[in-house]
Amino acid sequence: MQPAWLANFLILPLLACVWFRKWKACGILAAIAIALSLTSFTCIGLYLLRDEGSVQHLRVAPLRIGFYFWVSSFAVWLAALANAGNCARKPIQPSVNKSVD
Repeated sequence: MQPAWLANFLILPLLACVWFRKWKACGILAAIAIALSLTSFTCIGLYLLRDEGSVQHLRVAPLRIGFYFWVSSFAVWLAALANAGNCARKPIQPSVNKSVD
């Protein structure tokens, strides 16, 4: 089994972290998902078994646009969570209007 598929299983924990506002955990999970998804580059050109009897084989073709959308979705998660984490840490300061008499 290729480890890149494991990145898909991190989507639900990412949603749970967003729900509970655990920004640091979200960022870590998104970074792990990106790292796992990038392991797909190691399979280009490999010959894999197509059936259980080892009769037919297939060669992994170059990665196409769907792969790049998939990886970029995790990058968008990471960028959005980095921004949300920064916004959550900075409290809004009320403006103080002092009039000098």
